[in-house]
Amino acid sequence: MKSFLSKKLPSLVLAAALMLSLGAAALADDEPVSDAAPSVKLSLRVEGKTENVFYAPEFAVAAADTDSKPTALDAINAFAIAEPGITVRLEESEYGQYLAAVGEDAEKTAADMDGWMFLVNGESAVAGISATELDDGDVVVFYYSDEYGIGLQHPTVDESRLAAEGVVRFTSRDTAYDENWNAVVTVNPVAGASVTFNGDEYVTDENGEIRPENYFASYNKVQIERYDEETGVPTVLRYAADYETSFPDVEADPYGYDTAIRWATLNGVINGAEGKFNPGDNMTRAALVTVLYRIDGSPEPETTDEQFSDVDYSETSWYAAAVRWATENEIVNGAGDGKFDPNKNITRQELAVTLERYIGYKGLAYVVTQEYVLFADEDEIADWAKNALQLLYKLGIMPGRDGTMNPQGIAQRAEIALLLQRFDALEPLTSGEPEADTEPDTEPGDETAAETEGDAEDGEAETAGDAADTAEAVG
Repeated sequence: MKSFLSKKLPSLVLAAALMLSLGAAALADDEPVSDAAPSVKLSLRVEGKTENVFYAPEFAVAAADTDSKPTALDAINAFAIAEPGITVRLEESEYGQYLAAVGEDAEKTAADMDGWMFLVNGESAVAGISATELDDGDVVVFYYSDEYGIGLQHPTVDESRLAAEGVVRFTSRDTAYDENWNAVVTVNPVAGASVTFNGDEYVTDENGEIRPENYFASYNKVQIERYDEETGVPTVLRYAADYETSFPDVEADPYGYDTAIRWATLNGVINGAEGKFNPGDNMTRAALVTVLYRIDGSPEPETTDEQFSDVDYSETSWYAAAVRWATENEIVNGAGDGKFDPNKNITRQELAVTLERYIGYKGLAYVVTQEYVLFADEDEIADWAKNALQLLYKLGIMPGRDGTMNPQGIAQRAEIALLLQRFDALEPLTSGEPEADTEPDTEPGDETAAETEGDAEDGEAETAGDAADTAEAVG
C-alpha cells in the first residue's frame, strides 16, 4: 500500500516549481515577495493503540495554500513529514477525508467501530480534518480508540481533597447516545485504571480514587491507562508524557506568576487550599512568617514563650512556631499592646522590610544589579520602608510596575510567590568576593546595598511589624 506522502509528492513538486517561477518573476519586477502560507505553532500528540506515537509541545504547522489557515489535515501532513518512518493513510468518505491509519494502528482491525479521532483543546471537532482550522497555541490530539463501541473515557484529575484527605480522584464526562443518537452526558469515575503518580503506581478504585504517598499541593506528574481485555483497545485516553497537574485558578501570564506559583508549590513554600491556589488572595502576617520559616528549613524555635495574646499557641497551630522563630530573630515585631495581629494583611512596603530583615538574619550580601529610580508614588513610601524598597528594587526582586511602587498596596499570594522566587534565584556573595556597599545613599533613588538589619523604625508606621502575610492560610 502506498503511503499518503507518496501520493502527495508529484503535486508538491509541481507546486514548488510554480512558486519558484512566480518568485523569480516578482524579483525581476523588483516587487516584494509575500507568498508564504500561514503557519501556527501548536502542541501535537498522536496516541496509538498501546503507546504514544508522537508528541511535540511546540510544533509548526503551515497551511496548504496562502489564502487559508492551517487545518487538522495540515497537522497530519506535517506529522508525516516529521516522521517519515511512520506510514500515514487517509481515506475518503462522503464527509471528506479522514485519518484511517497511523503505522499498524488502522481502523476496523480490533473492534467494530475502532478508528482514529481527534481533539482540539480538549474538545471533539465538529468538522472533518480538512475543515477544522487551527490557531497558535492550540492543543491537538489524534487518538486511536473504539469510542462509539467499547467506549473511551477522557480522565480529569481532581486534587481538591488531596491536602486535607490525601485523595486524588479521576473522573470523566462520558457521552452516551440513545436510539435516536441524542447525546446524554454524565460524569463518571474512572475505575480500574493504572495510574503512575510521581513515579509510584496505583490502580483507581470503584470511585476512581487513589491515595498517593508522595505528592505536592499540585504540579504532580501523572500518567493513566486502561485497555479492553478482549481487544486491547484503550478505554482511557492517556496523558502527554510530560503531563503534570496544575491549579485550575492559575493561568499562564506574561509576568511569570504561573511559574513562580509552581516553584512555590513544589518547594513547599506556599500551598494551595482545596485544590486551588487563590493567587489573588491577600496574605496575612501569620502566613508570611510561616512562608519565610519554611524557606529557612523550619528550625526549632529557641523559646517556648507565649509572647502575644492573639496568637494561637495550641499544638494544632500552623503558625505559632513561625511567629516564635521570626520574633526571636527580629525578622518581625509585635503590633503593640502584647499583640502580634496575625490576621492583618501585609502591605508591599511591610513585605519589603520583612525580606530585608530576613536577608540580615541570614547574613547574606548580594551584588546590586540596577540603580534605583524614583517612582511616581515615591511620597507614599514610609520613611522606615525606603531603604528596604530601594534594596529590593536594586536586587531585581521588587521592580514596581507602570512607574509606581504601590507601597501601601496589599501584597497578594501570587505576587509574594514571584518575589520569593526572584529572591531564591539570587546568588549571594561568597568570602573573598567584594561585598556590595551596605550603606544607603542619602538620596532616595540611590541606594546600593544589601541592608541587613531592617531600617524600619519600630513604633512608627512599622508597628504593623515589618511585613507579614500574603499566603492565605498557607496549609
